[in-house]
Amino acid sequence: MKNTKTLVIIISTALLVVGIATASFITDYSSTIASVVTTITAVVGAIALYFQLKKDKEINQATFIINFYETFNGDEHIQRIYKIINQQTNGENVKLVKDDYNDLISYLTWIRSLCSFLEKGTLSFNIVDEIFGYKFFAIINNKQVQDMEIVSYHEYYKLIYQTHHMWTAYRRKHKKYIPCEETSLEKAYTYKLYVN
Repeated sequence: MKNTKTLVIIISTALLVVGIATASFITDYSSTIASVVTTITAVVGAIALYFQLKKDKEINQATFIINFYETFNGDEHIQRIYKIINQQTNGENVKLVKDDYNDLISYLTWIRSLCSFLEKGTLSFNIVDEIFGYKFFAIINNKQVQDMEIVSYHEYYKLIYQTHHMWTAYRRKHKKYIPCEETSLEKAYTYKLYVN
């Protein structure tokens, strides 16, 4: 990747130098031609720089997503709750208990971070949907989690309500499955407080 970036910078610099050299060799009689050549060189350099910056942004975003995903997989507390949520989603008769509360908060804190990145535009639904969609909806649409935390302390989870609303709309628009839709957070009496 650094080689590509270096190559783009070298080419852009070379074009700029050629443009300046051409402009200096052309006499005053041809100042219009010199201006055109200089302008074209600057535009080509700017376009090359734009594409390099765009590529760098995509690489940085991909790296960020991988690291964020690894924080989810690397946290044993989140993984323990995720396993219970998966079992419930698959119809197994397991319940979260009082001792699970701190681990549940770890998972919800991770979800709030994800929501914050989406709200700020650091991430977008089309980028995170496939990777994080299930992890989001499985816990947020879980009735026991809603009763234990999200609805009970709804003011603290305002951002989650808003993200849920937008993400649900995104999935419906793209005709994608919404995990645990039968117990969707939309059905909570607190939903209308934060979503219009």
